[in-house]
Amino acid sequence: MILSEKEFFDKVNSIIGDKSDDDSISFLEDMQDTYGDLKKRIEDAQGTDWKKKYEENDALWRAKYKHRFYSGAQGNPDEEADDAEAEGLRRAEKITIDDLFKDTTGTGREVK
Repeated sequence: MILSEKEFFDKVNSIIGDKSDDDSISFLEDMQDTYGDLKKRIEDAQGTDWKKKYEENDALWRAKYKHRFYSGAQGNPDEEADDAEAEGLRRAEKITIDDLFKDTTGTGREVK
């Protein structure tokens, strides 16, 4: 069960009660510090950290684009396989019907 901050500290208080020995006080301090740290981490993960990650990622992609533009590079290295497939299709476009029915056996017979 996940407790709200008030429920958490109420539960800790119900366990400690009126104890004021060193161990109880130390335990209360640890619980408060731990809860505060977890709360801060959650707030950071939901706020500023995401903005920073977005800005870093955006800057990276902008730098890659500028590099590709100014270097005159064509395409994307990840697309080399697609380029090879496209080249194969371009070669296939040059084949005619007559090419399909040519005699490649050397017998001089026409394929019907």
